[in-house]
Amino acid sequence: MIKIAFTDFWAEPKAFNPYNNFFLHCSRSLREEVKVVEPKSCDFLFYGPFGNQNKYYHDCTKIFYTGENIQPKLSQCNYALTFQPNSLGGRNYRLPLWYLYIDWFGVGTYDNPEWLVPRETLESAGYSEVGSGKLFCAIVYGKKVRSRELAIKHLSTYKPVDVYGKANPINPIGDGELAKLKILSSYKFSLCYENIISPGYVTEKLLHGKACGGVPIYYGCDEAGLDFNPDCYIHATKYRPKELSAKIAELDGSPEQYEAIRREPLFREPPSLDGFYQALTSIFNGEQIGAASPRTCEKKTRMKDAIRLKPKIHGSYKSQEVAWEMTQSSNEFKDPIPNQETWGCIIHHGDIARKGNRNELKELLASNKVEFAEVFEQRDITMPECSWKKKAELIGCTLNKSISNALHQEHIGRVNWPSTALSMVKECTRELVNIIKSGGEKYSALCRKKEIEQILRDKHVLAWKNFLARKENWLLVIEDDAIVTQESGTTFQKVLMTNWIKQLRTTYLYLDLAGGYPMRDVVKPTDQLEAWDGRDLWVSNKPSSNTTCTYLVTRDLVEKWVKRFERGGRRVKSLPVDHLINVLSKADKNKEISYSVHWEPPVLIHGSMSGSFETSIDGLAI
Repeated sequence: MIKIAFTDFWAEPKAFNPYNNFFLHCSRSLREEVKVVEPKSCDFLFYGPFGNQNKYYHDCTKIFYTGENIQPKLSQCNYALTFQPNSLGGRNYRLPLWYLYIDWFGVGTYDNPEWLVPRETLESAGYSEVGSGKLFCAIVYGKKVRSRELAIKHLSTYKPVDVYGKANPINPIGDGELAKLKILSSYKFSLCYENIISPGYVTEKLLHGKACGGVPIYYGCDEAGLDFNPDCYIHATKYRPKELSAKIAELDGSPEQYEAIRREPLFREPPSLDGFYQALTSIFNGEQIGAASPRTCEKKTRMKDAIRLKPKIHGSYKSQEVAWEMTQSSNEFKDPIPNQETWGCIIHHGDIARKGNRNELKELLASNKVEFAEVFEQRDITMPECSWKKKAELIGCTLNKSISNALHQEHIGRVNWPSTALSMVKECTRELVNIIKSGGEKYSALCRKKEIEQILRDKHVLAWKNFLARKENWLLVIEDDAIVTQESGTTFQKVLMTNWIKQLRTTYLYLDLAGGYPMRDVVKPTDQLEAWDGRDLWVSNKPSSNTTCTYLVTRDLVEKWVKRFERGGRRVKSLPVDHLINVLSKADKNKEISYSVHWEPPVLIHGSMSGSFETSIDGLAI
């Protein structure tokens, strides 16, 4: 007999039922005797992201599940079941949320979800028995997201889009899946937009949109085309807003084209739980598990046509306005940047927990024929005595970082100096009080963090100098907490081999390839975002370093960095690497502007920001 328990799952609109749920039925399909017990008595604890009760239980195998856009904290669990395509060292299995909305076991409901899509409905092409809509288009949602608002705005220029749910109090609907499906079954089209595009993140939205009998307009990651039949829906990320409106208008005016898509089945092959059963068996046996869901395992990634971006610079190079044209290229990699022009380095400190990440990064670089070296210069962190002199150094570093952060906010147009100055004074005062009063472990932690920041900064500078001793034109820097995703290889190859970055006509170019803070926190709200390969893309002639986890930079900019660093004085040489890059990249007067390019979702994921690793104060982000 195995004893399982559940905690920290959802509580609204109805609470998670520990005696009737997907995980319990799957467990009982594998083992004859499975008993649900209290967490303190269990062998295996399934827990979610909606609480912290799991932290009180240690004498069991802990299995984290999330259908949300949350990265697993592997320091707190034995295994993870997430949307993340990466295996994370054999401890993660991709189980997207839509799997929990199918009636695999003939139970009809889990209470929440209150209604499960019958398997026989999934296997019938067209779903005509569910409903045949006569109205134009609708969306049901509660959270206002920019992508949804833009889609509604642009599509309504053709015909009005009806909005239901918490986002529109005028058209409220009841809780539960049936209320939603009843509404959408009256429409020809339904907007099925994820909250965010993130590798592997596919929820129930496309499943429900198709089950309603119409044609879903889906906005989400590329893995949706592997999980489902890509011919049964309109993938909104392939179109710019006006192009999407034109496409929908074309289908709306052509019954033959519309019916051809509507009658496409959601799955080309019947879905299966075989892959998850294998992963769950490995969990029960204490073995490593794989990364991909069954649908992803059975299919190969499809290469889309390359998208080439051609910048139009309005006015002089001092102008901040950059507009983009997007054109489809029949040749995937035309006018390539030869790979031998790129040299990479991996910065790490030899931590065994990062070995799996480093190996995947090395494979990624090797597969793209990028020659690389490892920057591994370890220094022992010594704790200084608690003295006023050392506290004065900490105070100076705090003020330095605060000023640099304020200047960075000014660069990206997000600063209101009166309020920023007041906020900065309050924050600095709080930090200064902490430093002055600190002693013992707290003082040691502050000193340790400062020392780690200096070590990491020095490793980046060392990588820059090593690069300048070579002949390559591009430097790629990767820290060992960068996480490779399923689509990193394809996108990384396109970044290296497409020619559009040369067309910016600047020798100073910084490309941020990994995600840390959300893009809305590092760009101006008024900036126009465009799409490239299913991603939001932001280009600015103002330096804007999101994170330093992974970046590609031109040789000329590296030379500029090193020269300014050498003559920058004590203030520059004490900055953490994030602030350092912003300060060094700041355009000099009457000189060519440095450009920053950011993607969301990123090519790689920043591990510490995504919750996969502890913070730098624990010594793991070096």
